[in-house]
Amino acid sequence: MPLNTYTINSHTLGGAPASFGTHYPARKLLTLRQSVYVERPARKLLTLRQWVAFRVTPARRLLTLRQQVVQTVNHPARKLLTLRQVVQRRVPARRLLTLRQQVFDPTAPVTTKVPAARVVIGRKDVTGQTKLMSQIVINHGEDQPSTAAFHLRFEVNAPISIPAFHGKTVEIYTYTDPTDANSELERLFTGEVNDARYDRNTRAVVFDCSNLRGEQLGEEDQQELLQLTQAVYSEMTQKEGAEGNEFVNEMMKTVAGSLGYTREGDLYYYSWGTDGKPVDWTFTDADVHRKDITVDFQTRDQIKNTVSISLEYRYYALRTVTTTVKGVKGLQDFFSDGKGSFLRESLVDRIQNGFSPWFAIDYELYNTPPVGKYGNIGVVRQRLDRGMGYTANLERYIAQPVTEHYEITVTAPQSVRAYRKEVKGTALSFAIESDFDTATFEDREAVYAEQTMQRPARWTQWPTGGTIERWADAVATATYLAPTTDGGQIPVADDKRPLFNAGFGASVKIAAKEIIQSHRQNYIDIVCRKRIIPAQIGQVAHINTRVPNAVGQITGLTYIIGDGIRDTRVRTSISYMDDNGTVPAPTWDLPPVPALELLQDRTAITSPMIEGSLYSNGWGPGLSAQATPLIRSINYNTEDSSLDVSAGEVPEQLIDEAETKAAHTFEVPLENADITLINGW
Repeated sequence: MPLNTYTINSHTLGGAPASFGTHYPARKLLTLRQSVYVERPARKLLTLRQWVAFRVTPARRLLTLRQQVVQTVNHPARKLLTLRQVVQRRVPARRLLTLRQQVFDPTAPVTTKVPAARVVIGRKDVTGQTKLMSQIVINHGEDQPSTAAFHLRFEVNAPISIPAFHGKTVEIYTYTDPTDANSELERLFTGEVNDARYDRNTRAVVFDCSNLRGEQLGEEDQQELLQLTQAVYSEMTQKEGAEGNEFVNEMMKTVAGSLGYTREGDLYYYSWGTDGKPVDWTFTDADVHRKDITVDFQTRDQIKNTVSISLEYRYYALRTVTTTVKGVKGLQDFFSDGKGSFLRESLVDRIQNGFSPWFAIDYELYNTPPVGKYGNIGVVRQRLDRGMGYTANLERYIAQPVTEHYEITVTAPQSVRAYRKEVKGTALSFAIESDFDTATFEDREAVYAEQTMQRPARWTQWPTGGTIERWADAVATATYLAPTTDGGQIPVADDKRPLFNAGFGASVKIAAKEIIQSHRQNYIDIVCRKRIIPAQIGQVAHINTRVPNAVGQITGLTYIIGDGIRDTRVRTSISYMDDNGTVPAPTWDLPPVPALELLQDRTAITSPMIEGSLYSNGWGPGLSAQATPLIRSINYNTEDSSLDVSAGEVPEQLIDEAETKAAHTFEVPLENADITLINGW
């Protein structure tokens, strides 16, 4: 550093010759030495912060200075010394230290600092540990879990158990009046600690909390949720056997609304839209700065206004087909072919077991000729153990499959007009089939009651006929009688009709929700500075500002609380399209079940009648006589001496699967709110 030396003598005192009345030789009076150093600007070396938790101690007297003047001597002012200095460089003055003193009135009441937020973990108030410089951030969103994040400070060298915090309940409050600690507390978040981790940089524990929405909903009673939301759950259209949160997700596919929890932790549901609902909050230019407003309109590729649904339901028509078979060996053949007659046991066995899958409902046997003369041939003894043939009424039971096909279109006419075309959404397809066991109807075992000859008790009672007394096992019964296109009716096994109807309605609602959801993706976001808005998701808000003006539904809330920060971000969702046409009336009634394109029940078919020739004094079933004209000879099986008689063929239209087709259109009304957007400041 340079060292400057200045010498002042009697000749240069004050810069002019000195005169004191007497001349003395010049001599050195004063020597000044000046050292000039380089000065550097001051910088922050240490920042001291003082945290006052709850109470501020009033100011008190720390030091008293007393000054006592013993003697005062006044001297007249005179010039003693004049210094001249040449400064080569000037450094502007800077603030090196700021001292602030706050003086309290000892008589004033003690005031308390109001915390920006109160944080409670596991019923323990940790507000004093909350690090507001890192901010408290709370998020609530539609169909999303609510979350909260904050930092907690701990004493230096204090042990911290991170796992001990997991699962602890968390509640965050704020005062309705941020300047009054006696004002009411407003709860902003209710949940649990989801994650806690130590941040080495901030020397604090970072907490991420959640209300675990999905887990909580999965623990709710399913029937109560269905009643609260008026949703539909069908195993035909939704995942079969869904439980817990999976059931809630499947259920909510059928309702245009949202399910969640309030800031206080209470279960609640709200339907989408603002029509018919009061406005809960109004925000004007005084509440929102113009730079804190954003407006986002949905994009064209998000729009869906038409959804097609294909439904199939397969069940069974329980059809009964009837016919009559007859096989009689003629008298001429009885005497001429030498084969004689048939054992009655063989005839009965043939009737009861030989026509499968047909069942003999009732039958009669034809006797051998009684004693008498027949032309040139005479009968001296009647064979009662044998018969000449039989007649039987048969039934066949057919479980005929029936499939109903429905082509359903769910559309929004307002959107079709606005976008001038049908924009296809997801193509839905569902099918269900009856669990009916066809064997319980078609495959049976009959128990017959036989009719016998009226002979003395000690004599053999040969059978003369019989009827079905009962079925050995229970036979499936029809659910109801369905109309057929020929004006008749037919019984059907339609055990899944309630499930199909529920699935039908659910599929329409699933499609309607997809269309409604795609049209409510217009958003207005605002930020309210220095203000906490105690709103709830689903409430109606009117954004009444100079730039945007619209009424929407609150779908997002964010609270940010920090050192001097107390903000609320609000997101509103608005359904909007450019259409002023007629709004369709909502109609969700299912169309009637179409008549089955089937022949009515108990269709009779013709079977071949095999008859031999009988004389005019012939005989019929039992012991009675019957006159039958001479017709022809008959064929029979020579091995078992049974008549070769078969039932007729059942037409394919009575066996093959029948199909019924129908189409229907459902129109979805859309909310069309007005959005006014002004270009300007």
